[in-house]
Amino acid sequence: MHAWRSLTIRSTGTGAASHRHQRGFSARPAILWAPGLVETDDRRYERLGAKIRAMCRDSAGPGYCVVGARGEIALGNTLRGLASASELAKSPIEFMVRWHEEQEGRALRFRCQIHESWGEWKQRWFQLDSRVRKPLSVTPNTDVEKLAEAMAVTHRKLSGVAFELNPNNNAVLSIAAKALATTPRKAHREEIGAGLVCALRWPSMDHKEASTRVYGHVYWRTPPDENWEVPPQSGRTASSPARDSG
Repeated sequence: MHAWRSLTIRSTGTGAASHRHQRGFSARPAILWAPGLVETDDRRYERLGAKIRAMCRDSAGPGYCVVGARGEIALGNTLRGLASASELAKSPIEFMVRWHEEQEGRALRFRCQIHESWGEWKQRWFQLDSRVRKPLSVTPNTDVEKLAEAMAVTHRKLSGVAFELNPNNNAVLSIAAKALATTPRKAHREEIGAGLVCALRWPSMDHKEASTRVYGHVYWRTPPDENWEVPPQSGRTASSPARDSG
């Protein structure tokens, strides 16, 4: 098993600018809910990605952010947002996914964090068995449980998993997100499942002819010490979850 180091890249600030930065963070939600409902604005994922990127880099915060998503559209926007944020940040935004019971029903929560640059990430990824680079395919008909099982088995054999997604298909993105949340309980050891993370790449996302696929990469990192699934009690409130019929 390859253990990836947990070095967090954070921006720094001093003086008045730092105090303004800290005040700005204190007003941010403990849970950033992904937009759902309608699909009239196909750039909402970019705004979500920008918020994720800013919160992960905020030196006044905990160094990570938690995104909540319920329904197919919201899950699609979350994965698109994470993929676009990773490309624009020039660093992979790693995330782990868990099922969570909310008042409105079951939802997914994503713990997002920046640990290293893409250059450092690629050095580690390409040290793995070359077979890991052959991605699993996800379609609208893919079974969540079977995909999660395939991810767990492949990770056990190769210490990593790759998969490819159609970024324009919310059903595909939703299935992938649910599988990522299900994979930890399929792992052969509890501590392995607890540390499974994912990073998304969206090559040439600004060029439509070259951005027809988003690539996911699953691997293990030392699990966080804190119970990130419990919202921090620091006066911040969670943003309202968007209802989604998906």
